[in-house]
Amino acid sequence: MSSQEPPPEPPLKLFSLREANALLPRIAATVTRLQEIFVQFKEYAEGQSYPTSLLRSNGYPPPASGSSLPSLRKVQALRAEAESLIEEIVAQGVTLKDIEQGLIDFPAERDGRVVYLCWKQGEDEIRFWHELDTGFAGRQPL
Repeated sequence: MSSQEPPPEPPLKLFSLREANALLPRIAATVTRLQEIFVQFKEYAEGQSYPTSLLRSNGYPPPASGSSLPSLRKVQALRAEAESLIEEIVAQGVTLKDIEQGLIDFPAERDGRVVYLCWKQGEDEIRFWHELDTGFAGRQPL
């Protein structure tokens, strides 16, 4: 292998329905925390909007006051936590599709091909699957 070739990707972890459902409580808790962080990010972003009258002539908002530094530090901490939680999900071989909706896909084998077992926040167990290229809209009951 030459130094310009990317390293081979690790083999895809395929979950049985039983394995995916066993992992679900932990994944659900992680998704819930990510959703909480997402809400906090949105609240922070909304609080940072500046009325036109407060913009300087160059179009930028006035310099942040010292009181906004704790908020910025909080956002940085939330971002670091979110990145860590996402890495935790990915490290388990699971795919996070949408934080707001809480969509998670577990690669699995069905009829000799790879598909996704599909779970959405609020569902008590995995009851749906879809093809790799159809997404949530292509969900079918197991």
